[in-house]
Amino acid sequence: MRNIIICLMLFLLLPVLYCEAKPKAQFTETVYDFGVMEKESSKKHTFVFKNTGSSTLVIERIKAG
Repeated sequence: MRNIIICLMLFLLLPVLYCEAKPKAQFTETVYDFGVMEKESSKKHTFVFKNTGSSTLVIERIKAG
């Protein structure tokens, strides 16, 4: 009987243990058009985002498309 109770408890608790909190980045915009630019000129733009997930968001790398 004790083994059955232990197995039942493990069966019910395993899904809870595997439900990990995950980060989620929510951007206000994902594309920005710089328009026509002259050679050797520069422009800046800031992408604003918020972590709406339930865990810490870690940015490991940024790549221009």
